[in-house]
This record gives sequence, C-alpha cells and structure tokens, in this order.
Amino acid sequence: MRHLISATILSCWVYAQQCGNCTPANNPRPYGFSPDTLNLPLNKDTSFTIQFTFPDTITTRGFTLCPNYAVWVDSIRPYKGLIYNAGTNMLFSYNSSNPSAGGIVLDQPHRYKTDAGTNCTTNFSIYQNPGGTQAGNTPPEGCAYVCVRTGPTPGCEMLLIRVRVFVPALGDPPNKDTTNLAPALLGNPAWLDTVFRYPIRIGGATCTAADFPRLTTPRAQCAPAALELSPALTSLNISPNPAFQEAQITFEVLTPTPLSIRVVSTEGREIYVHSSQYGVGEHTLRFRLGGGIYTVFLETPQGRMTRKLVVLE
Repeated sequence: MRHLISATILSCWVYAQQCGNCTPANNPRPYGFSPDTLNLPLNKDTSFTIQFTFPDTITTRGFTLCPNYAVWVDSIRPYKGLIYNAGTNMLFSYNSSNPSAGGIVLDQPHRYKTDAGTNCTTNFSIYQNPGGTQAGNTPPEGCAYVCVRTGPTPGCEMLLIRVRVFVPALGDPPNKDTTNLAPALLGNPAWLDTVFRYPIRIGGATCTAADFPRLTTPRAQCAPAALELSPALTSLNISPNPAFQEAQITFEVLTPTPLSIRVVSTEGREIYVHSSQYGVGEHTLRFRLGGGIYTVFLETPQGRMTRKLVVLE
C-alpha cells in the first residue's frame, strides 16, 4: 500500500479574502499543489484556500479498494516556525477548542478519537469515500482555509499535514464518531500515515530541495518522528504529578526559539495556552487546573514534546 498512498492528490489555489470557511471545489487540480510553491510577502497577513482530493480507489494484493482518509488536525504546523496565526504572533496551528480562531479551518469538523493503531487520542477530520465498498466515480475531497502572518525575515518554510489512509472495515457503519481508523485486511494493517509538505517561500527567499526535507511517520507514533522531539529542547518535567490544583512545568531551552504550551483535557478542550519567545536556559511556569487528566504539549517550530498530567480535586 505504501507506494499507492504516496500518490494521494492535493492541489491549492490562493485567494485574498478574509479568514473564514471554505467550500470544496468540484474539480480540484490534480497531481500536487498549484502553485508548486506558495510565495508570501514579508510582514503581512495572508489568507488562502487549499483544495484537496484523494484517490477514490487503490489496488493492492489483487483487491480494488475504496479507502477513507483522516487528517490529523493536531499535526498541522509550520516546519520552521516562520509563519504565525493571522492577526497574532502565536505559532501557526489548528485550534481544536475554537477552529475558526485558529490558523486553519477545515471544511469537515474534527472528532476527538482514540486511534487503536497508535494508541493515542487526538483530533481527526475524516473524509469518507463516496464510493463506499464499490469503486466510486467521485473521489473524497475537501478544503482548508488558511490564515497566516509572516515575519520580517525572508526564509523557506513548509506547511506540514499528516494524513491517514485506511480501508473501511467490513460492517463498520458510516459514522464518523465510531469509524475504525486502524482496520486490518487479511491480518495485516490496512492503514498508513504520511506527511504532506507544502513548500512556502517568504519574502522572495532563494530555496532549494534541502529546505524542504521529507518526513516519515512510523506506525506506532502519535506524531511524525521528525516532530516528536524538538532539538531546541532537552527536557520537560511536570511536578508534582499527580498534582493538587497547582502544577509546575519546567523545561530547558538549548537555542532561542518561539515556544507554545498547551494543556488539553481528555475531551479535547484547550484549558491553558501560552506562547512566547524563550532564550537559552531553564524556564518554569505554574498554573492551576481543576481535577482531571490532561495532556501537556510543549511545541517549538522544530517539534513537540508531550506529557500526561493528573490533577486531583
């Protein structure tokens, strides 16, 4: 399946309009992004629409299948941190608590689901194949509305989007809240993740292929391998854990970097968000939370680190 999945078709047009929702095009351009590289000016808020369409059928081991697709919305991010959410200086991201306030809005609402394939719980937008269990003439398609702010420095950037392709399990109802994202076919995993890269040139910078490296996504990881550990950080500790109302986060920064901290509940709500520029050294943040189980995300342009936090009443 790997070589088939790499043929997923995406395309893009650029529009100058206010941030908002998007409507999928009936006939998106196939075979990559259009334009191949997005050119953005310096120090400017810019909005654009990404139109995408996926293959309606794949053939593997003599079977013709109609796969479904799921976008890992929490994985959508810039590779180097050179773009921000429009109107702010916060790192570009999808806002799972209020998508319309984030840097990217998908045409499909997200679902907070546990993925049996990676044993992690995260937000997915699921695109089902109109062909169902038969070969369809209409491929799964959708769109994303993106609102970004560029800084004062020219540079080369990538917008990263992780996508799961999976074959619907027999008897799996067409319900996006119960869809099995990690089915098996003849005893083998019938799903695979890949990371799509949309090259971005800021301020007329000269970019080469080396500025847009390929990223891989091992099956067992919740985040792409290149994004899971950040070279700008060496540690992330939470104490006490379990905590009683108040917790303390301590982290060490190796190189100056913009950094974002998010605390997300088991329901997928962002309870705490903090973004700032941090210098080299050890840093500490304290915050108060109600009782519950949380995931703490520490994110830099190069990647993220995560920890579980339990707060007692």
